[in-house]
Amino acid sequence: MNEPPTVRWSDAARPGGRIGHLVEAHATIGSTSDRARALLAAGGDGIAVVADEQTTGRGRHGRHWLTPPGRGLALSVGVRTTVAARDGWQLAFAAGLAARRACDADAEIGLKWPNDVVSPDGRKIGGILVETTVERERIATAVFGIGLNVDWPADEMPDEIAGTATSLV
Repeated sequence: MNEPPTVRWSDAARPGGRIGHLVEAHATIGSTSDRARALLAAGGDGIAVVADEQTTGRGRHGRHWLTPPGRGLALSVGVRTTVAARDGWQLAFAAGLAARRACDADAEIGLKWPNDVVSPDGRKIGGILVETTVERERIATAVFGIGLNVDWPADEMPDEIAGTATSLV
Protein backbone atom coordinates (compact mmCIF):
# COMPACT_ATOMS: atom_id res chain seq x y z
CA MET A 1 0.00 0.00 0.00
CA ASN A 2 1.35 3.43 -0.91
CA GLU A 3 1.66 5.98 1.87
CA PRO A 4 -0.99 8.73 1.57
CA PRO A 5 0.28 12.26 1.06
CA THR A 6 0.48 14.47 4.13
CA VAL A 7 -2.45 16.86 4.23
CA ARG A 8 -2.47 20.07 6.22
CA TRP A 9 -6.19 20.51 6.76
CA SER A 10 -5.68 23.89 8.42
CA ASP A 11 -4.72 25.14 4.95
CA ALA A 12 -8.26 24.34 3.79
CA ALA A 13 -9.88 26.68 6.33
CA ARG A 14 -11.77 29.68 5.00
CA PRO A 15 -11.12 32.41 7.58
CA GLY A 16 -14.00 34.86 7.60
CA GLY A 17 -16.37 32.36 5.99
CA ARG A 18 -19.37 30.98 7.82
CA ILE A 19 -18.72 27.39 6.79
CA GLY A 20 -15.21 26.02 7.14
CA HIS A 21 -13.74 29.01 8.99
CA LEU A 22 -12.12 26.37 11.19
CA VAL A 23 -11.08 22.86 10.22
CA GLU A 24 -10.65 20.28 12.94
CA ALA A 25 -8.61 17.32 11.68
CA HIS A 26 -8.31 13.86 13.22
CA ALA A 27 -6.12 10.92 12.26
CA THR A 28 -8.84 8.61 13.65
CA ILE A 29 -12.30 9.39 14.96
CA GLY A 30 -15.44 7.45 15.67
CA SER A 31 -17.75 9.68 13.64
CA THR A 32 -17.08 13.11 12.14
CA SER A 33 -20.82 13.80 12.32
CA ASP A 34 -20.95 13.04 16.04
CA ARG A 35 -18.04 15.44 16.58
CA ALA A 36 -19.68 18.16 14.43
CA ARG A 37 -22.87 17.75 16.47
CA ALA A 38 -20.89 18.12 19.71
CA LEU A 39 -19.29 21.30 18.38
CA LEU A 40 -22.76 22.68 17.56
CA ALA A 41 -23.95 21.86 21.08
CA ALA A 42 -20.94 23.75 22.48
CA GLY A 43 -21.83 26.86 20.45
CA GLY A 44 -19.76 26.23 17.33
CA ASP A 45 -21.19 26.81 13.87
CA GLY A 46 -19.73 25.91 10.50
CA ILE A 47 -16.66 24.08 11.81
CA ALA A 48 -15.49 21.39 9.41
CA VAL A 49 -14.44 18.08 10.95
CA VAL A 50 -12.27 15.80 8.79
CA ALA A 51 -10.68 12.45 9.48
CA ASP A 52 -8.24 10.14 7.76
CA GLU A 53 -9.97 7.16 9.38
CA GLN A 54 -13.53 6.94 10.65
CA THR A 55 -14.38 3.89 12.73
CA THR A 56 -18.11 4.33 13.38
CA GLY A 57 -19.25 6.27 10.33
CA ARG A 58 -22.85 5.76 9.27
CA GLY A 59 -25.13 6.12 6.32
CA ARG A 60 -28.86 6.06 5.81
CA HIS A 61 -30.98 3.40 7.50
CA GLY A 62 -28.27 2.65 10.07
CA ARG A 63 -25.79 1.38 7.50
CA HIS A 64 -22.09 1.50 8.38
CA TRP A 65 -19.82 3.76 6.29
CA LEU A 66 -16.23 2.54 6.00
CA THR A 67 -13.34 5.01 5.88
CA PRO A 68 -10.07 3.09 6.11
CA PRO A 69 -6.87 5.07 6.79
CA GLY A 70 -5.44 6.81 3.75
CA ARG A 71 -8.21 5.67 1.39
CA GLY A 72 -11.01 8.18 1.76
CA LEU A 73 -12.31 11.42 3.07
CA ALA A 74 -14.69 11.68 5.99
CA LEU A 75 -16.04 15.21 6.39
CA SER A 76 -18.83 16.70 8.47
CA VAL A 77 -19.97 20.25 9.06
CA GLY A 78 -22.60 21.33 11.57
CA VAL A 79 -24.57 24.52 10.94
CA ARG A 80 -27.41 26.46 12.47
CA THR A 81 -30.19 27.22 10.03
CA THR A 82 -33.73 28.54 9.71
CA VAL A 83 -34.71 26.51 6.65
CA ALA A 84 -38.37 25.51 6.66
CA ALA A 85 -38.71 21.83 7.58
CA ARG A 86 -40.75 21.20 4.41
CA ASP A 87 -37.70 22.31 2.39
CA GLY A 88 -35.23 20.12 4.27
CA TRP A 89 -34.81 17.73 1.31
CA GLN A 90 -32.93 20.55 -0.43
CA LEU A 91 -30.09 20.30 2.10
CA ALA A 92 -29.08 16.82 0.93
CA PHE A 93 -29.44 17.89 -2.68
CA ALA A 94 -27.19 20.93 -2.11
CA ALA A 95 -24.61 18.78 -0.30
CA GLY A 96 -24.59 16.35 -3.23
CA LEU A 97 -24.04 19.15 -5.72
CA ALA A 98 -21.21 20.53 -3.58
CA ALA A 99 -19.54 17.11 -3.39
CA ARG A 100 -19.86 16.63 -7.14
CA ARG A 101 -18.46 20.08 -7.83
CA ALA A 102 -15.50 19.49 -5.49
CA CYS A 103 -14.63 16.28 -7.34
CA ASP A 104 -15.34 17.46 -10.89
CA ALA A 105 -11.81 18.63 -11.58
CA ASP A 106 -10.45 15.14 -10.99
CA ALA A 107 -13.23 12.74 -11.94
CA GLU A 108 -16.49 12.46 -13.78
CA ILE A 109 -19.08 11.70 -11.15
CA GLY A 110 -22.82 11.81 -10.80
CA LEU A 111 -25.47 11.82 -8.13
CA LYS A 112 -28.03 9.13 -7.40
CA TRP A 113 -30.91 10.44 -5.32
CA PRO A 114 -31.14 10.74 -2.44
CA ASN A 115 -27.57 10.52 -1.19
CA ASP A 116 -25.11 8.64 -3.39
CA VAL A 117 -22.10 9.99 -5.28
CA VAL A 118 -21.54 7.58 -8.17
CA SER A 119 -19.15 6.82 -11.03
CA PRO A 120 -20.38 6.93 -14.65
CA ASP A 121 -21.06 3.17 -14.47
CA GLY A 122 -23.19 3.63 -11.32
CA ARG A 123 -20.77 2.30 -8.70
CA LYS A 124 -20.80 4.15 -5.40
CA ILE A 125 -17.92 6.57 -4.74
CA GLY A 126 -19.42 8.22 -1.71
CA GLY A 127 -22.42 9.04 0.36
CA ILE A 128 -24.07 11.99 2.01
CA LEU A 129 -25.97 11.97 5.27
CA VAL A 130 -27.74 15.09 6.54
CA GLU A 131 -29.02 14.87 10.10
CA THR A 132 -31.26 17.67 11.34
CA THR A 133 -33.06 18.96 14.39
CA VAL A 134 -36.41 20.66 13.92
CA GLU A 135 -37.94 23.37 16.08
CA ARG A 136 -41.34 24.88 15.28
CA GLU A 137 -41.44 23.83 11.63
CA ARG A 138 -37.89 25.06 11.00
CA ILE A 139 -34.66 23.13 10.76
CA ALA A 140 -32.63 24.49 13.66
CA THR A 141 -29.40 22.56 13.02
CA ALA A 142 -28.05 20.40 10.26
CA VAL A 143 -25.00 18.17 10.27
CA PHE A 144 -23.75 17.45 6.77
CA GLY A 145 -21.72 14.25 6.60
CA ILE A 146 -19.91 13.40 3.38
CA GLY A 147 -17.81 10.31 2.87
CA LEU A 148 -15.81 9.76 -0.32
CA ASN A 149 -13.67 6.84 -1.42
CA VAL A 150 -10.62 8.65 -2.77
CA ASP A 151 -7.83 6.10 -3.35
CA TRP A 152 -9.17 2.68 -2.43
CA PRO A 153 -8.35 -0.12 -4.90
CA ALA A 154 -11.24 -2.55 -5.47
CA ASP A 155 -9.04 -5.50 -4.49
CA GLU A 156 -8.63 -3.96 -1.02
CA MET A 157 -12.35 -3.35 -0.45
CA PRO A 158 -14.38 -5.76 1.66
CA ASP A 159 -16.28 -8.36 -0.36
CA GLU A 160 -19.66 -6.91 0.62
CA ILE A 161 -18.97 -3.63 -1.22
CA ALA A 162 -16.28 -4.51 -3.79
CA GLY A 163 -18.81 -5.22 -6.55
CA THR A 164 -20.81 -2.01 -6.11
CA ALA A 165 -18.22 0.53 -4.94
CA THR A 166 -15.26 2.32 -6.48
CA SER A 167 -13.07 5.33 -5.68
CA LEU A 168 -12.02 8.56 -7.35
CA VAL A 169 -8.54 7.24 -8.15
